[in-house]
Amino acid sequence: MNEVVRKNWFLLLISLLVSIVIWIYVSYVVNPTYVKKINDIPIVYNNLSSDFESGKLRIIESNCDSVSVEIKGDRNDVASIKKDDIVANVDMISVTKSGNYSLQIAVNFGEDGVSVLQKTPQRCIIVVDDVVVEEREITVRTEGNLSEGFYINGDAQITPSKVKITGPKSYVNKVDRAEAVVDISDNDADIITNAQINLVDVTGKVLTFGDKDSDLPNVGIDISEANVHFAVTNKKEIEIVPDIKVKHGENAADVKWTVLSDKKLTIWGPANVVKNIDKIYTEPVDVSVLSDGSELDLKVIIPEGIETDYDMQRVKIRFNITK
Repeated sequence: MNEVVRKNWFLLLISLLVSIVIWIYVSYVVNPTYVKKINDIPIVYNNLSSDFESGKLRIIESNCDSVSVEIKGDRNDVASIKKDDIVANVDMISVTKSGNYSLQIAVNFGEDGVSVLQKTPQRCIIVVDDVVVEEREITVRTEGNLSEGFYINGDAQITPSKVKITGPKSYVNKVDRAEAVVDISDNDADIITNAQINLVDVTGKVLTFGDKDSDLPNVGIDISEANVHFAVTNKKEIEIVPDIKVKHGENAADVKWTVLSDKKLTIWGPANVVKNIDKIYTEPVDVSVLSDGSELDLKVIIPEGIETDYDMQRVKIRFNITK
């Protein structure tokens, strides 16, 4: 019984060896053709015009950063070909201006008898654009609110006032303006700050730029920040009073007055100046020469650097004098 088992195992082993020999013979002698796929072969652009080298032209869209190929040939030859052995080229000789192009992809192996069954993509589709330099005015957008009673006086001073944008024309054309954003929350004095410059489209969207996956690839600006100066003013309503002058020995407390026209006015100006003003005075009045009930038309003295909504330059005051 054991002898029979040993003979059967021997026959099985012989059969396996014969099968392997037949497989090797069929694979490498009888049928030597072999198909292989190689992915992500980088593409080299040849014969670029001088405008690409100088930066006047740029490829802004492409479906062919790399190519995948399916090759066929003698098994030994095909098996030995690696990705680094393959050169993929696109001839750019016909690309001399902006536009859309469909170009042939040439693939070389350095091995005879190997052919390309399929390329993906079949052709190189590119979009070429002119590179331009344009200027945009820098505008300022504020965020937040100043402290109560404080206001921005006039327009912001922006230095520099413009930014230069360099990049493919179709991308630069998307930029409506440059914008510097300043947070003014709870400020009560002049604001001087360096603000980051953003590029904004016509809808107000802030556009990312520079990186390959940004809104504006290959776009750059000559400055990243602008200096912004806001003059902050304090606005408040204050009383008009006469500037009373008395002789030595007299008491100003013995003089009472009544403003017959507007008693108060609103002033505004630099916050550090306005906050120290609690009254607006008239021109000086020598009450020693006045009698009880005198009425004078007096000039209102507005401090330098202060503005007011008071249209009348003068005010009428009645004096009551106790002697």
